[in-house]
Amino acid sequence: MNNQQKAFLCAAGVVLCWSTVATAFKIALAEMSYAKLLLLASFTALIIFLIDVIRKNSFRQITRKNAGKFAALGLLNPFLYYLVLFKAYSLLPAQVAQPLNYLWQIVLLLLSIPLLGTKVSKKQIVWFVVCFVGIVFISLQGSLTGFAESSIFGIILALSSAFIWALYWIFNNKTEPQTDSSLKLFVAFAFGFLFLLAYCALFDDLQLPSIKGVTSAVYVGVFEMGITFILWARALALSTNRAAVISLTYLSPVLSLVLIFFVLGEILYWTTLVGFGLIILGTIKVNKNGTNN
Repeated sequence: MNNQQKAFLCAAGVVLCWSTVATAFKIALAEMSYAKLLLLASFTALIIFLIDVIRKNSFRQITRKNAGKFAALGLLNPFLYYLVLFKAYSLLPAQVAQPLNYLWQIVLLLLSIPLLGTKVSKKQIVWFVVCFVGIVFISLQGSLTGFAESSIFGIILALSSAFIWALYWIFNNKTEPQTDSSLKLFVAFAFGFLFLLAYCALFDDLQLPSIKGVTSAVYVGVFEMGITFILWARALALSTNRAAVISLTYLSPVLSLVLIFFVLGEILYWTTLVGFGLIILGTIKVNKNGTNN
């Protein structure tokens, strides 16, 4: 098996894991607050990153200078990103929150224009508009009469999470790219966990939820963050064709909608399917036109 095949195998594992987490979010949020879910999930992920760092013996790569940079990344992820995302899931149906958060790839390209000097073609602008129309359809939640049934605040949060994740992606790739990815994640999550402890102490509480809640939070920590982040970093490191590997992630939200329907019992709105189709199409076309320029 060559490196590209190994990369596809890792990416396939990521897709399978991420396709289940929208359902897991809603199950966990039925048992606890969004802040407590994040506290338990991030602690679980932190343990996984620590084990991987010990396995690789990469602690020697850390310095006082880069530790500060990684700690700053921890403010974006896990602290701010997941607080915003989990709050959005607590306010919206999973079938709405998940596709809106999935727009991070489009947001990443938009932010790369001022931050990285990326040039955008006229064709890409057209497909940006298509993605925006998709957002409108998803936000309608099955009705063309307006947004009466929607939580506008939840929609804003879900879209904001895409912006935060895109910013994290940009800054993470620019911060000590030669440093082991698991070490960067460990330091970021260690500081992020401390931020979350303070947040819960001030605005929530530190009592453990039910066994079902703890189990759900651990699942999120393992399959949304811990193992999945490690697999994704390995897939990108091994790949000789990153665009092909990233394109596999388009399968994740599709599989997620199937689980949302069968496990959560959410009736899928026709507007969700139309809007999601427009977002997928727009994202693929934007990336394709970006590659051709």
